[in-house]
Amino acid sequence: MKMSGNGCPPNYRSCDLRGMPLAKLKNIQAKLREEIEEVEIVLYQETANKCMKCEEKNRSVTLVPCNHYVVCDTCATTQRECPYCQTPVTPKA
Repeated sequence: MKMSGNGCPPNYRSCDLRGMPLAKLKNIQAKLREEIEEVEIVLYQETANKCMKCEEKNRSVTLVPCNHYVVCDTCATTQRECPYCQTPVTPKA
């Protein structure tokens, strides 16, 4: 099992944090914040081009009249309003 610099496993809940020196706690907190930021960046990159409704297919349709490019072709056929701004969508003619 991989241990962190403070001798605790990566799952800090299983470690007695209350007995640790304040400096170590702050170090753990800083490292966790960095890791959370990395996860948020990856999540953004993975979802930036995905449909806001199904989150599976890539975005491929610009909604009218708001011009948001936020849904795939499958979801666009059932959208009554833009999932981004909630503007009513004009159906294709």
